[in-house]
Amino acid sequence: PAGTFSRPARQITQKGESTMTFYLKEEFLSFDHFDIWDEQDQLVYSADREFFTFGKKLNVEDASGRQIAAIQHVPFSIPCTYVLTIEGQDYDLTRNFAFFSRSYSLDALGWEIEGDFMSLEYAIMKNGATVASIQREFLTLGSRYALEVADPQDALLALCVVLAIDCCDEEHSG
Repeated sequence: PAGTFSRPARQITQKGESTMTFYLKEEFLSFDHFDIWDEQDQLVYSADREFFTFGKKLNVEDASGRQIAAIQHVPFSIPCTYVLTIEGQDYDLTRNFAFFSRSYSLDALGWEIEGDFMSLEYAIMKNGATVASIQREFLTLGSRYALEVADPQDALLALCVVLAIDCCDEEHSG
């Protein structure tokens, strides 16, 4: 849960503005099972890898077990592309070529995702404004992220972006 994350998510808005913060934790040796908590340590989502599919696929479920989103790798895509499906709408997340950073784009919404060299911090930007901030915990067994989203309406899509980036980074590091 949130208490296991050693540093808080970076503040992206002024005090008093409503944001949403999520904490994602991949269980060690779980083959891509993530539990996702909110700021009150309530389990709100989970994500699991679907096996026996062509291309890596994660399904996101709400706390009641209802599937609400999917993240699907497009096999043999150059550059690396993931399709994020939410409420029947598909969004293509594409990894961009960059030398000393990690860069992705979600062209349908005009989102640009920029990460540092070590893939520890990312910012999701749109027209110069921060949509979300992503921080990855360093040196843990299994991946851990803190995600702060400026507009709660963007929360589920930003969450899917984090999961897709984790899959893409995993694919390119191994």
